[in-house]
Amino acid sequence: MADIELVEKQLQALWDRVDVRFETYAASYVTIKMLEGSIGNIKELIEQVARRIEGEIRSLHLRLDNKDRSDAVALNAAKEAVNVAMAASEKAVTKAEAASEKRFESVNEFRAQMADMQQTFARSDNVAIQFAAVQKKADENAAVLLEFRTSVMARNTGYANVWGWAMGALVAGSALTGALFSLFK
Repeated sequence: MADIELVEKQLQALWDRVDVRFETYAASYVTIKMLEGSIGNIKELIEQVARRIEGEIRSLHLRLDNKDRSDAVALNAAKEAVNVAMAASEKAVTKAEAASEKRFESVNEFRAQMADMQQTFARSDNVAIQFAAVQKKADENAAVLLEFRTSVMARNTGYANVWGWAMGALVAGSALTGALFSLFK
């Protein structure tokens, strides 16, 4: 009996161990099943997130493509606007250059007229020489006239005086005429 009791005790201890192990196994099994369910849920969530990310990526690609197209359109419009502005600028520059040339043509024409006038005007040094010569001639003629007048007055009186004065005026007039002709020659 003691053997049977011992065997029963050992069997009971063994059974308790098996029971503990079975309970541990059952708990592990439940935990594994729960984890498998959680893993399935996690996989499903990951797939949902991946689908959302793929959708966002496609959306971004579409937006980038649209942005690229709109940027290309805007760039082409800007290029066209720059080309139009450059053409207008070139026209304006050409017109301004033409106006400037016309203005300078008239200025150059005026300068040419002024140069012609300066060539036709008498120079001061030439005029001074001519006036000095006329003055000298006038002084000589005045001296001759004075001498002639004195001699005529001494010789004649009355009618002779008139004749002397006429001659004096004639000589003075010829001297003055000669002076003026030499001045405007």
